Amino acid sequence: ALNKLFGRVRSAIRRERQFTADAAHELRTPLAALKTHLQVARARSAEPSTRASLDQALEGVDRATHSVEQLLVLARADAEQTRTLVNTPANLREIAVGVVSSLSQQALDRNIDLGVDAPEPVSIRGDATALHLMLRNLVDNAVRYTPTGGMVTVSVGSGTDGVWVEVLDDGVGVAVEEREKIFDRFHRGAGEQAVGANGSGLGLSIVKRIADLHGARIVLGEG
Repeated sequence: ALNKLFGRVRSAIRRERQFTADAAHELRTPLAALKTHLQVARARSAEPSTRASLDQALEGVDRATHSVEQLLVLARADAEQTRTLVNTPANLREIAVGVVSSLSQQALDRNIDLGVDAPEPVSIRGDATALHLMLRNLVDNAVRYTPTGGMVTVSVGSGTDGVWVEVLDDGVGVAVEEREKIFDRFHRGAGEQAVGANGSGLGLSIVKRIADLHGARIVLGEG
């Protein structure tokens, strides 16, 4: 009876994850189309009040799109638990350079100095795609919540205790009382909301899931 119960629970969880992935995938196309129509309408409108309203609508679509993308990534990370994680050599320096390059325009738009400090290649065994997603969420989070004109640095290195990746920024930081909650899904700290950044509360959940799958440990700094 217990085996049958566990089987039904596994099936329910699998269906829930599949539904999340399917729903997120299906929402991407209409959101992209909606954004295109809003951009066209804004370009054709000369009325300031109308343009302001369309700007707000575009901002809402961007938030929804970001949430959908994060749900899709989270569903994929959850799915890794049901199959063997890819176990091949992955160069953390190359991953860090790729992530910083992909987010450079976002940082430039906010006048944030985004750079990499990785003097030597650092190789581990794991899933390079998942590790890229993990680091991209960390750096994206840092860029979003760092004040305009700030600095974000991604460092990669190795030592006697193993390899490490550090994302250092001069953003708002995380209050001590919130540190146990920030990896919960949909949780957004008071400091994050105070700076007015648009987030879904899923980025750090994805980071935690992928880190766990690789046997990695996350340490929050004091600053």
